Amino acid sequence: MGSILQIESLTKSYGDRMLFSDISLGVAEGDKIGIIAKNGTGKSTLLRIITGHEDYDSGRIAFRNDLRVGYLEQVPQLDPSLSVIDVCLSGDDALSVALRHYELALAEGDSDRIAEAISRMDSLSAWDYEMRFKQILSELKINDFNQLIGKLSGGQVKRVALAKLLINNPELLILDEPTNHLDISMIEWLEGYLSRSRIALLLVTHDRYFLDNVCNRIIELADDTIYEYAGNYDYYLTKRQ
Repeated sequence: MGSILQIESLTKSYGDRMLFSDISLGVAEGDKIGIIAKNGTGKSTLLRIITGHEDYDSGRIAFRNDLRVGYLEQVPQLDPSLSVIDVCLSGDDALSVALRHYELALAEGDSDRIAEAISRMDSLSAWDYEMRFKQILSELKINDFNQLIGKLSGGQVKRVALAKLLINNPELLILDEPTNHLDISMIEWLEGYLSRSRIALLLVTHDRYFLDNVCNRIIELADDTIYEYAGNYDYYLTKRQ
């Protein structure tokens, strides 16, 4: 398995308070890593540092060239003036543009635009992409693609943000509390989706069953450093004792 992310000698403090010091971590293709720690010890901060949303004191973070990375914040901030489809298909790649135009044409009911959009979808063989797009949103119980983000609840916004990441099919997903605002059926679907995929994961969650069912490595943040366990959460508990 090739390395896709390398973290070396990373240090972060807030004034006199040290969160972690000189920690190193490698992520390879297919790794599914759960990060655990007591509250307030820097789990979310570590994710924000890795994704470039927060500075650090010293160290080095190196991604593989051209790596597609998706990041789900604990409280995502989406433009309230955009619709669900605008957010989820915001990319400028040909498939996203074609599907965005097709869905907008359907919503407007303009037969000429619909015919033009269908022709474009045909030329790009984009119908499988449309099916995947709608399946992911449906599994997360987002069914009105034209609803404005500003009209959604906080939980719905988080599910839209998660759907956007999965639709974009990244090679590395960095997730902060992904099961918040998901019911049991959604969590089970997400567990299966992530377990079957080749996507590498770095995630923070308090859901031990999610850690058990998805992760193959556990990283514990404690005493300003990290401890690694090559297994799921049950394995971690056994070794920790």
